[in-house]
Amino acid sequence: MKKILLSLMILSSFSLARTLSSAESAQFGSLLFDFAIKGFVGFITLYFLFTSIFIVRQKTAAIVEVLGKFSSVRTAGLNFKLPWPFATVVSTMNLQIRELKSTIGSRTSDESFLKLPIATQFRIIDSPTSIKDAYYELDNAEEQMTSYINNIARGRINTLTVQELYSAKGDLEDTIKASLTDEFKKFGYEIVNVLVDDPILSDELIDASNRVLAAEKYKDAAQNEADALKVKLVGEAQAEKESLKLKAEAFTHYRKETSEGNKESMDLMLGKTIVKNGEIVVNDNYVAPAFNEKDILDFFVSIDTNEAIRAASKSGATIVVSSPVVNNDNTIAMIEALKK
Repeated sequence: MKKILLSLMILSSFSLARTLSSAESAQFGSLLFDFAIKGFVGFITLYFLFTSIFIVRQKTAAIVEVLGKFSSVRTAGLNFKLPWPFATVVSTMNLQIRELKSTIGSRTSDESFLKLPIATQFRIIDSPTSIKDAYYELDNAEEQMTSYINNIARGRINTLTVQELYSAKGDLEDTIKASLTDEFKKFGYEIVNVLVDDPILSDELIDASNRVLAAEKYKDAAQNEADALKVKLVGEAQAEKESLKLKAEAFTHYRKETSEGNKESMDLMLGKTIVKNGEIVVNDNYVAPAFNEKDILDFFVSIDTNEAIRAASKSGATIVVSSPVVNNDNTIAMIEALKK
């Protein structure tokens, strides 16, 4: 555009010069030459000025070369350099934290194939030396980082089972970060963080894992039911034990009370004790009767036997009874004693 305007100015000057006289033409030519010289100088000055000033944005750095050789690293703000073509800004380096995502396909120690997503956060160290190394030493930093991550991750995954991999994600993150830091710090890069996500399993492996989990749940449920039944049976046995113990104690008490009652009754029938003023006291005038304790017991057994025969006759059952021989005279005497 500038060349077109300059050409038009020159052509217009020549046309105007033809219409002027020779003296005026000479004077006009001199003025035109001075104008052309000053315009050219002004143009060169502006060109050098514009190509010498450049602005670098925040969180970036510019690489300046002079005649193809590294000159300096310029940081954010207004900067000056030699004009083009002597000095050029060959690249602008991003100093922000960037994230490199990769998915590693590998095989575990239990012969399971899976994919492991890994996100690596990194940045260029904000120093002139590191920025220079990051630009000149590595051709494609992200691609080279990915190669290192793949190599480290696969070597670790191959030694773990799927179950172990879930619990070893933290160790894997630390291992990858430490290895990348050692390798790329000398090239001006800082590894900020490494994040390992959950493994992506195949559909077949997910289905098998679900079946194993379901079997474990069924096993736990069966064990819980067995434990509950055991607790129930033990509780019932314990309760039965306590019940039998109480029954035994009650029966013992019953036998004791019965024995004491029988002894008291026998003493009254034998005349050893008497009832006086509503209380049982020792008979001071005791005379042994014609019967004894055995006769009394045989008498009551015969009464029980008769009751059993009477009950059996009502139901039509057949029973066999063996009863003691009772002396009739003694029986009469005992009946008289019972009346008393």
